[in-house]
Formats: sequence, structure tokens, C-alpha cells
Amino acid sequence: MKPVKDKENIRGYWEGKLPQRWYSQKEAGTKEYYDEVERVRFTTQYPFLLSDAEFNRHAGEKILEVGCGIGTDSLMFAKHGAAVYGVDLTQNAIETTAKRFKLYGLRGHFKRMDAEHLEFPDNTFDFAYSFGVLHHTPDTRKAINEVHRALKPGKSAVIMLYARGWMYYLFFPLWHGILRGEFFRLSWSEIVHKHYEVEGNVPLVRVYTKAGIKRLFTQFSRVKVWRRPLINSLGDKFPNKWLVRQLEKIWGGSWMIKAWK
Repeated sequence: MKPVKDKENIRGYWEGKLPQRWYSQKEAGTKEYYDEVERVRFTTQYPFLLSDAEFNRHAGEKILEVGCGIGTDSLMFAKHGAAVYGVDLTQNAIETTAKRFKLYGLRGHFKRMDAEHLEFPDNTFDFAYSFGVLHHTPDTRKAINEVHRALKPGKSAVIMLYARGWMYYLFFPLWHGILRGEFFRLSWSEIVHKHYEVEGNVPLVRVYTKAGIKRLFTQFSRVKVWRRPLINSLGDKFPNKWLVRQLEKIWGGSWMIKAWK
């Protein structure tokens, strides 16, 4: 499919495809289901988040998650004592996250909202977080500017955006483009949009170089950028962890960005 920038098309896609829902085969909406989702996310899929996301460093602070999905990361912040405000483009995500918080006896504030138009006053939050979301909105720079505006002076955000890693440069062109013959009927951009997400055919996704990331965050006073992961939890299973970490620095598929206002 060709990439699109129509916001309703993007919203409609994600309304029916909440992230992480395939992490568990237990009955959706139950505590057992969410417990398994959390375990898979932080031990198998993205174990580095337990350090990189700073879940345990914002107790008593007012934090914003842009793109809360089914609330796994929001819940982790709340478990560590943060006052959580979650926004998402889809109503399904907002309702799911609110019900999840209620199930665990935790408080949070959730509202359907466009990341490019955050409905919060300037200088509202002590910390902002967004993982794998803002590369799906038509104007990623505007969404990042909104995060900057909503942060208090001197405070920081942690954001993940897709990187042009080994899958982008090697796996997609070799496996999908050549071996499966998709270069004969699809453009490079169409192949990326068809395969970049688990459920496929995502309406819009961007994949960045490090220079591209730096350009998106010029309004922040300081920016730290590093790559994660090579292949999700491969670094925790492969015998030579040092080698995986070195390869990750070059070929990791996501940029983790910490930026200070």
C-alpha cells in the first residue's frame, strides 16, 4: 500500500490494531492477560525499557505519555509513583488503558488527543514519554514541538523513533524485495509500509537516520541519542552479548532519544 497522511485513515487503522495485543493468548482484559503482556514486553520484547524508559525515576512527578496504547508503559510509571497523563489518537486505546488502571487500582488521566495538537498548557509536565508512536503521525516535527511546549523548563522527554537499521537496509530489500519479488510490483516506500509493523500495511511510518533525528529535536537544549535493539531480545539470548551490543550501536532498529527542554 502507498503511505497516506490522512489522519482519519491513520486513526482508523490503529483503532482496530491496538499494540501488544498479541503478547498474550489469555482472555483479553483480565489481570492474567495484562500480567503476561507486561512480562513479555519487559523480558522478551524490550527488556532495555526497564532502564531506558526511566520508569522508576519520576515518583511524585506529573508525566505525559503520548500514544499510551494499551497502557503497559503508563502503568509501569504509575506503579513507581508518577501521576500519569496518557493521550492517544484512538478511543479504543484510551478506554482500554483507563479500564486497565482501574483493574489494578491505580489512578491516571486519559484522553483521546492528537499528538500534533496537545490540549495542555505550556510548561505542564515534569517528564514526557513516547515509544514507537510519533513516526506514525503526518507531522512528526510538530508533535515533538508539542512535547517540548508541554514540558516544564529544564525537564526532559524520552522518545523512541524508528532507525534505519539492519532490517531496513538488509532484510527488507533482500527478503521481501528480491527473494519474494516485491521490487517488481512495489516501490521501496510501499515495501516499508507493508512490512514495518507486526500486522502490516501501516498507513504511515517514517524511519530515520541519526542526522534526521537531530534535525527533529533542534528546539531542545540538549539531546542524547542511542540505538536499540538489534533484534528485540537477541542481546539477552546470544552467547556473545558484547558483540551484539557493538552491532546494535550500528544496526539497531530504533533510536532512543532523551531530550532536555
